[in-house]
Amino acid sequence: MWRRWLAHNRSGHLVLPGLLVLVPVILLAGLLSAALPGGQDAPNEAQNAKAAPEVTLAPRVDNEERGEGPAPESPASLEVEHQAAAGPQGDDQGEAIVMVAPARDVPPPVRRVGVQAGHWRSAELPDELGRLRGSTGTSGGGVAEWQLNLDIARRVASLLEAEGLEVDLLPATIPPGYQADAFVALHADGDVTGGMSGFKLAAPRVSAIADLDEALLVAIREEYQAATRLRLDYSVSRNMTGYYAFTFRRFKHAIAPTTPAVILEMGFLTNASDRLTLLGKPDLVAEGIARGILRFIKLRDGP
Repeated sequence: MWRRWLAHNRSGHLVLPGLLVLVPVILLAGLLSAALPGGQDAPNEAQNAKAAPEVTLAPRVDNEERGEGPAPESPASLEVEHQAAAGPQGDDQGEAIVMVAPARDVPPPVRRVGVQAGHWRSAELPDELGRLRGSTGTSGGGVAEWQLNLDIARRVASLLEAEGLEVDLLPATIPPGYQADAFVALHADGDVTGGMSGFKLAAPRVSAIADLDEALLVAIREEYQAATRLRLDYSVSRNMTGYYAFTFRRFKHAIAPTTPAVILEMGFLTNASDRLTLLGKPDLVAEGIARGILRFIKLRDGP
């Protein structure tokens, strides 16, 4: 076949040697192209580079330095961090992404206050307090003490709730181990002559938080006197400092030892002058008590 082709081509003696020279050159060029970087695999790498998403790394923020504690990690942030740590497909050198939760203002806890209406529902007192069962307290001006105590307690509760506090209106029976940010027992005094007047307060005689008890007592005393203009009676009895609701070591139905507490004798229901305030101006009476409690709560919470 080569002879026939050469017979038809006058310059055939030159073509064959030329082909023999070109074949090695073509083979050498192919080998060099495969060995150089960015050869046949270059288009695939370019496509992978285009497919990889752009990720902006958020700067790491140390929440503990801001006093907020470590930020909680959401499932979304955990998933993103996991994917980033794994890197692109086949690449285990990815860089972790830190998702920083925005700073949040933590609202203060809701404060709870217990306001006891003395002698209210005393018929329900447990056996351990059976000697007090059925007692309605003193009376004056046609009003029983328990009625006055309940009326003022309800007014105080409404004022405190309007300020965002949770209030428990408590009867004579205290829930066992009752816990609150403040406990105030409301009572009224009485005497047979009708000549005694004024209000008085007492804190528990035995207490592990005497400083808090005293702070509550002072706040109510000053605010109550400013609101009612009643005189302060200093004749505090042991029955007040040893009030059954305070004596958790003796009675099951008493406040917890961590609950600041006072008992307030709002005035003498048997005194005509005190009655003008207690029965005639109940809003002022309740306002003075509520202001004292709020002052104590704010003092305890701090600025």
